[in-house]
Amino acid sequence: EIKKKKYSMVIRHVEFNEDEVDVALELVKEKRLAGIIFLGGYFSHSEEKLHKLRIPFILSTVGCAPDGMHHDNYSSLSVDDEKEGYRMTDFLIRQGHEKIAILAAQPNDASIGRMRLNGYRKALKDHGIKPDEELIRHMRPEIKSYSMESGYVLTRELLDSGKEFTAIFALSDTMAVGACRAIVEAGKRVPEDVSVIGYDGIELAQYYHPALATMRQPQQELADRSVELLLESMDTDCAPKHIQLETELIQGASVKHIS
Repeated sequence: EIKKKKYSMVIRHVEFNEDEVDVALELVKEKRLAGIIFLGGYFSHSEEKLHKLRIPFILSTVGCAPDGMHHDNYSSLSVDDEKEGYRMTDFLIRQGHEKIAILAAQPNDASIGRMRLNGYRKALKDHGIKPDEELIRHMRPEIKSYSMESGYVLTRELLDSGKEFTAIFALSDTMAVGACRAIVEAGKRVPEDVSVIGYDGIELAQYYHPALATMRQPQQELADRSVELLLESMDTDCAPKHIQLETELIQGASVKHIS
């Protein structure tokens, strides 16, 4: 989308332990940027620090309003990750599942992982189901977050623990694929013995067997609108906009209804 508008693009990955605004400030100096899109994660910085950027920026896919920031300082696009975590858990409960495990983010996570876990807890509570802390398995720092390996390792631990569960909610489709591998290796079947759902709606989810139930994020709309908002803020003094995008629940074949 940026190239269509005749701009060049710099992509910079920000590590978990890096400060994204510090990274952006360095890039502004090195590349003489015209604007920035901060993509994903949790974003919490003081107004004083953000003013140092001195160029337009957009927050994209941030799941909640950043702490300590006023809405007139930036434009944003977001998905309500807590609501979607709720929807996925509610979907499993309506399929008859009550003992639902979740492959969650690291305990200190303050971004989408925390919000999806909050949605999981709230859905259980609203259905009168007490969350079982032993069914909440957190990612570990030594394993790449949201990866197939992470899903595999956490599910192996869950199976080895002997805890009873009928469904797994993985916080990403890649984790769900790893979970399915661990389930099959343990001599069980998906979804006959354990139902599995992911999140993101990546292409792999559609072609995996069985096709994964997932929450598909509006990736193309996110790209289009992010660039549109950034160019608006670069070219005019228009008021900031805050847009929440809708996701789509894909039921797939990896969830079994139980009575």
